[in-house]
Amino acid sequence: MKKFTLLLPLFVFLLPLMAQETVPSGEFRVRWRFSTSGPVRSTPLLTEGMLLVGSDDGVVYALDSEKGSLLWKRDLQGALPCRPAAMDKQAFFLTRSGNLYALDTSDGKILWTHEVGPFPIYENGWDYFLPSPVLAGGRLLLLTPAGEVTALDPQSGKLLWKSATGAPVRSAPAFDSKTLYVGNLEGRLTAMSLDNGKVLWTFKTKGETYFPKGEIFFSPSLLDGRLFVSSRDFHVYALDANTGRLLWKSLHKGSWATALSTAPGELYSCSSDGRFVERLDPATGKELWKLSTKDLVFTTPEITAQEILFGSHDGRFYAVERSSGKLKALFDTRSPVLSSPVSDSLGRVFFGTDDGSIYSLESVKRTLYRVVYWDAAQKPLWFSGDTAAREAYRDAGYTVLDTPGLEKFIHERILDGVPSVVVFTQSTAPRTLLFPEGGGEAPLISFFRRGGRGVWLGLYPLVYLSERAPDGTIKQGKPEEKVPALLQIPYSGYYDAYRAEVTEEGTRWGLPAWTLGSWGVDPSKVTVVLAKDGKGKATAWFKNYGGSPFGGLLFLWGQRHNPPSWEPFIKASEAGL
Repeated sequence: MKKFTLLLPLFVFLLPLMAQETVPSGEFRVRWRFSTSGPVRSTPLLTEGMLLVGSDDGVVYALDSEKGSLLWKRDLQGALPCRPAAMDKQAFFLTRSGNLYALDTSDGKILWTHEVGPFPIYENGWDYFLPSPVLAGGRLLLLTPAGEVTALDPQSGKLLWKSATGAPVRSAPAFDSKTLYVGNLEGRLTAMSLDNGKVLWTFKTKGETYFPKGEIFFSPSLLDGRLFVSSRDFHVYALDANTGRLLWKSLHKGSWATALSTAPGELYSCSSDGRFVERLDPATGKELWKLSTKDLVFTTPEITAQEILFGSHDGRFYAVERSSGKLKALFDTRSPVLSSPVSDSLGRVFFGTDDGSIYSLESVKRTLYRVVYWDAAQKPLWFSGDTAAREAYRDAGYTVLDTPGLEKFIHERILDGVPSVVVFTQSTAPRTLLFPEGGGEAPLISFFRRGGRGVWLGLYPLVYLSERAPDGTIKQGKPEEKVPALLQIPYSGYYDAYRAEVTEEGTRWGLPAWTLGSWGVDPSKVTVVLAKDGKGKATAWFKNYGGSPFGGLLFLWGQRHNPPSWEPFIKASEAGL
């Protein structure tokens, strides 16, 4: 039998730096989810309690927006990566195979069709969308593969006029009562008369070394006499909508500028490789705030009363406060989101994902905060599974926090008392959480009393504490002899691993029938024994410190290596909520 002497080696190697994540104050609840047989990159359309969505499986789906149940479907034999238009119980869908269909919204019956020819994939790639048909001035406006604007009678499909833009188009036009604005893949923005297609003015983007054309792949947006357009030349341009005169431009350094959204006095701009969404002053282009994402953003933000809603290639769906840029809610679909969302008057939101799903979400008050403490500046301490644990919990929806983030989080939860889980993956914690400057109760104990749960992996809990210097480096402290008394659990010191039987209570918490056990403690000193070794020692346990019954310290895994599966531990981390 080996006796633990509190003198353990540190395994020193460099770990990848991670961007600090933000803990949202709210969360999304899934109202329903519907599956199709192809990526859903179209923007849904809400009409008369019905959700119309096209999938890249070539099928139009009409769903009950309340229940998510299928009302009807129509196979149009071509991918449908654009938003439909609708009027008078008709809906209009454009396929990549080059056909426009007018459907009866009551049953999906085809009323008429108009052929424009197939849309080839753009040679420079990232060609995910088609130019959505739009209704403007009593006309149905359609962009062809060659870049012609075609105006049709929406009742019959009869051609009214056509006008050329000079190059292929992949985005829907913007329009007002008299003028239509179309951007093409040569980087040219054309303003034309809505009455007859006459060209009024054109504007050419600057272009960039790697993208000399300055392609316009996303729809322009109008606001208060200004026209905003984004380009692959890394710029957002603001133009005088009447003349095409440049008013200002804003640089997305090293990144395409992608989708735009506007509201009175507000302009939102999305980025590809920049991986952010920002709010700009529409009068000057000055950045007012910026929120970072984990991947590209190709969706057009939906603007609600207080928030903007959008998805990202990182698989996450975001709700962001309009005024401040603060993250309000986050939902991980685990599949890229290229479908721009729509919302209804009750704040419920609808969008698709690349795994073929159509989602309806609603924002709800957060009932549980879930975070993982993992600091890139912290050298690994004994437990080698810290990064695997971090990723497993993050995949389950936990937010990763570094030392300053954790200290702030603990303080906020002490104040608001919202139930929360903090998973400690590196066998250490900031010293300030147990021994605050000026004395008083340890913040971590206060956190436990207020409904916070600490989940510990690796070494015996809180023996090693760390301190973060102003320059961001972390100094690993010596073993803290006061910790066992502070935790009210005498420390045994034996770390040999033996088979441990999971108790009936441990089974209810989600643990498997048996596990490996180390660091056994006196069962009478903990609140709930989850597993016992052959000596009768508790090797997985929960200790409550008064106050909230959910709050306390949970010790689950005392080995150097990863467990066979993280799923039981994730379940146990939240048991009893």
